[in-house]
Amino acid sequence: MEFVPIAEETPMIVGMGTWLLRESARRLTAWRAVGTGYSSLSYLHRLPVGIVKIDRSFVMDVGAEGTNEPIVRAVLAMTRAMGQRVVAEGVETGVQRDWLRAQGCDLVQGSFYGKADRPENLTGWIEGLGKKAAHGGRRPSRTR
Repeated sequence: MEFVPIAEETPMIVGMGTWLLRESARRLTAWRAVGTGYSSLSYLHRLPVGIVKIDRSFVMDVGAEGTNEPIVRAVLAMTRAMGQRVVAEGVETGVQRDWLRAQGCDLVQGSFYGKADRPENLTGWIEGLGKKAAHGGRRPSRTR
């Protein structure tokens, strides 16, 4: 473990750090991008994947007899058969949410539930989630 302290004493550490960050980001993108780009479904068996994310480009027209509905149904069926969970990203309407729910999608995320925000602005909303269970399961209002 003497390599890092020695490298930190030279200008080489900057290049090493840059390479490490780029390589980490590249690998992370490849692991979470199943279903888009050049990713392979074989990753679902080779990597310790527990949740598969359906890209927003597939979600945007579901519920309106969109062209991607068969693809989303197939992904949901495949992941269920493999014992994995699915999160659909980019849910913007109740129609999309209801359709995904009816198809057995485990989790959804998107602006239908709330716009992206800074962590410090979400504290009240997160604390309200704990109160949800104590108040009969009603969804708490998002506060700033």
